[in-house]
Amino acid sequence: MVLSMSRNTARLLTVNLAAPTRATWRPLGYSSMRALRACPCSSAVPRCEPSTARSAAGNEEAEVEWISFAGRTVARSGLEEGETLLEAARAKGVELEGACDGNLACSTCHVVLEERIFGMLDRPSDQESDLLDLAHGLERCRDQPRRSLVERRRVSCQARLSHRTSTRNAPLQAARSAASSSSIRSIRSLSRGFQPSLAMSAGPSEAAEAQSVTSMQAIWEQDADLAICTTCGNQYPSVQGPQECPVCYDDRQYPCPTGQAYTSPRELAGKTSFELVPEPEDERIIRVKLEPPVAIGQTPFILLTAQGVVVWDCCGFVSVDLMRRIQQQSPTGRVLAIFISHPHFFGTSLTWAKLLDCKVFISKPDRLWYQRGLESAQPHPDIAARKKFVVEVDQDTFTLPHLPSITLVRCGGHFPGSNVLHWDRDADAPEEQARRGAAVLCADTFMVMPDRKRFTFAYSFPNNIPLPPHDVERIWTQMRSFNWSATYGGWPGRHILTDSRATLLRCARYYVQMEGHSSEAFQELREARA
Repeated sequence: MVLSMSRNTARLLTVNLAAPTRATWRPLGYSSMRALRACPCSSAVPRCEPSTARSAAGNEEAEVEWISFAGRTVARSGLEEGETLLEAARAKGVELEGACDGNLACSTCHVVLEERIFGMLDRPSDQESDLLDLAHGLERCRDQPRRSLVERRRVSCQARLSHRTSTRNAPLQAARSAASSSSIRSIRSLSRGFQPSLAMSAGPSEAAEAQSVTSMQAIWEQDADLAICTTCGNQYPSVQGPQECPVCYDDRQYPCPTGQAYTSPRELAGKTSFELVPEPEDERIIRVKLEPPVAIGQTPFILLTAQGVVVWDCCGFVSVDLMRRIQQQSPTGRVLAIFISHPHFFGTSLTWAKLLDCKVFISKPDRLWYQRGLESAQPHPDIAARKKFVVEVDQDTFTLPHLPSITLVRCGGHFPGSNVLHWDRDADAPEEQARRGAAVLCADTFMVMPDRKRFTFAYSFPNNIPLPPHDVERIWTQMRSFNWSATYGGWPGRHILTDSRATLLRCARYYVQMEGHSSEAFQELREARA
């Protein structure tokens, strides 16, 4: 479904009618306008050309013409103030899918709206936004950048024309119109096979913004004094951490030479600053840099995907200001997920997840290293929080339905559940943007060396304990089915920007040979470029 508004003219395009699967639309009153091809979906695609009018009762109304993909007019209907898009469709027998009949139990009638129409619709509820996170189908759309679709979604059984909302958001409407005054952008309605990710409201008011900050501050205060290991950055569920941090006293890490020490989010907030630094080669990849560095200097990543913001890895620092800055990278103010490579990057991720209101994904084999919310005989609020926010992934490859360009790949090695993240960023890029190839974020599952020409592998990097050759072979086996060009390591400046896949194979073979083993298990280098 596509609904747009330009001054006194509204336009609606739907794509889930039981009819043919192609549609175009044009603004009423314009004889020459480039047609916009609607995205093919599971069933059909109509075209709607509504014009704003006043009904006999004096309510604001949009007159909608429903046109099939084949160009046949299916129906004409009005959209009155207070009426949902789904109600308007069904009033004329238009077969717009809505399996739950408006009960907010599904997202099969979700739609994408033009920016300016948001000011004429009631704002989405939290329940509607949660449903949109589970909606499917955008991965089939190839004629528009995904972000332009994702940012403007609604569930049609909840989207109502509201003159009050229009008036309230007039300044925001003007700003958005000015930004796109040179062209009329479509909004499209999506069907069961069409995948949006983030719901977008008309924009928060200053009061709502202040309320959000206040709510986040309250959540932060709950965890502000919990112990954080100063050496590894992992947070514990109590003010006093254990006598020995189990992560640091493991062979893969090291304890503080002067003895176990802890800090807290409150203490770090008073002496740590942060900066969001885009990678020069791709500004959609942003590092969170801390000054001074915390623990081992972990630098989380913010990825600006077409579906929304994704966080890769975490650190020991957390503040409301940082969380707000991360949210502001998303046009909708929402973060889709936090993915973690391995226990050295668990950090304060549960607090991040609570503040950002999103899930954090870890590998199930590493679950006992996650110190927050471990089951115990004593009731603790962290247990409920972990059940709500932490997802233990028990698959070698994992992709969320609403994030088709992101794949979590379990390679093992450094830890049994060590992950890397594969991002098909070309699938997320606008058509006019140059193709860069996919990117891999590897943390230290395989380590980018300082010369930025090689990878290496280790069971423990600080203690120089090598990784067994069969674990290196498994890493290549897990990555072999993926193509990518650039690899970004867990620390600033550690990246290989070209031919990374071939480099990984070459370095894996070299590592095994230097360990005195045969590298016959690896395929020829030319296969790495296949």
